[in-house]
Amino acid sequence: CRRGPASTFLYILQRWRYHIVFLALGLANSGDSAEMGCTSYILSSSNFQHDILQDGNQDGGEVDFAKRGAAIASAHFGGMLVSGLLSGVLADVWGRRSTLLLGLTCNTIVGTLSAMARNATELCLLRFTCGLGLGMVISGVVTLSAEISPPSRRGRFMTLVASCYTLGFLYISLWAVIV
Repeated sequence: CRRGPASTFLYILQRWRYHIVFLALGLANSGDSAEMGCTSYILSSSNFQHDILQDGNQDGGEVDFAKRGAAIASAHFGGMLVSGLLSGVLADVWGRRSTLLLGLTCNTIVGTLSAMARNATELCLLRFTCGLGLGMVISGVVTLSAEISPPSRRGRFMTLVASCYTLGFLYISLWAVIV
C-alpha cells in the first residue's frame, strides 16, 4: 500500500498530533518563565536601578532599591495570584483555549509595554497586569495538558510541558551570560 505525499503528511500529522500540541503548550510555558527570568535579571542591573528605581528622587537622598525592586516583583506575583484564582472560572465560561490565548496576548502586549516603562510606578502596574496574563497561561497550560492528553500517556505529556518551564529559565540564563 503506497501513500502519496499528502497522505503521508496527514499520517505523520495524525501520529504526532499530541506531540505537536504539547510542543506548543510547552513553548507557551517556556515563554512565560523566560519573561519572569528577565525580570529577575533586570532588577539587579545598576542601569535599571539608576534609571527606573531612582525615579522621583531628585534631591539625591537614599533610595531603597531593594524595597522598590521587591514591590515590582511582588506586583507580578500578586497579578498571578489574582489571575490564578479567577482564570479557572473564566476558562469554564469562555473555554480553555480562549482563556489561554487571552493570557498569552496580555502577557505579550503588557510585557512589551513593561520594557518601555519610564518609572517604578508604571513598571509596577504593568508587572501586575503582566502577572494577570501569566496566571491565565499557567493554569491554562496545565489544565489543557491534563484534558487532552491520552490517559495512557498523561504523565509523560504533563512532564514534558512542565519541564519546558525550566527550559525558559535556562534560555534566559544563557542569554544573560552572553549579553
